[in-house]
Amino acid sequence: GKNYLIISGVPKSTAVDIKETGVTPYLLGLVTFILCFYLITKRKMKEIEEIALGLMEIAKGNLHYRIREKSNDEVGSLATNINYMAFELNEMIERQRQAEKLKDELITNVSHDLRTPLTSIMGYLRLVKDHQFNTQAQLDEYIDIAYGKSEQLKKLVEDLFDFTRLTYQGVQLKKEKVSLNQMIR
Repeated sequence: GKNYLIISGVPKSTAVDIKETGVTPYLLGLVTFILCFYLITKRKMKEIEEIALGLMEIAKGNLHYRIREKSNDEVGSLATNINYMAFELNEMIERQRQAEKLKDELITNVSHDLRTPLTSIMGYLRLVKDHQFNTQAQLDEYIDIAYGKSEQLKKLVEDLFDFTRLTYQGVQLKKEKVSLNQMIR
């Protein structure tokens, strides 16, 4: 069995020898362990619950929400990484919105630029179709104007094609040093 020695009293002390048998010491040790474990892990569990709530808030779309970083251990590192992820996602979404806005502006500008020569081509071809010309020279002039506008339209379409090809294929510009004097000459 287990023996315990309890000494009490100062300066005169008496010793009492207690012999304990059974499950009481084991039960007392187990209760002490569970109590200590609960007190130690309670703070970490609360921190993990706050991280879970923060993740739910971020998952709802609130990318400006930040989880409070309470410690410098693995749980604190997790909170830091989640905050960084939310920041990067927010930045990526902002870049996509900006690119979408630029794309919309480009489409608006391109549609206007394409409509202008197309309207001229259609107008001159309508004049030719309706025989609204007096001489062969005037007919040739209308055809030349329509042809010139169609060339302009073709150039605009090619420029648009080049732009979209360069944008979506991620072509990198090759930079070279040039002599400005030579270029001006």
